[in-house]
Amino acid sequence: MARAYLGVEAAYKRQLEEAEEQGGPEAREAFKQDILRRIEQTSGPMRAVSGFGIEEMIYPADTRKHICEWIVLAYKKLGQANNLGPRAMGYRP
Repeated sequence: MARAYLGVEAAYKRQLEEAEEQGGPEAREAFKQDILRRIEQTSGPMRAVSGFGIEEMIYPADTRKHICEWIVLAYKKLGQANNLGPRAMGYRP
């Protein structure tokens, strides 16, 4: 939240100063908190995902499992199922 705080100070400098002139430091802080609240509501991964028409989002901790499952399916579909698994030669010396 600290980075968003600095960005709000820079992006809304004039509006924050106007709020302070009209209502003092409390009005400035209230305006800043309102901006931060609106930013939080409109940001996040689900909003970004929905913009692309994606129906499901994978949690980062589950990504490797889903990619491995997809690779197995892709290799089977391409007729390369025998190439799955550990390599015969291993690593180079």
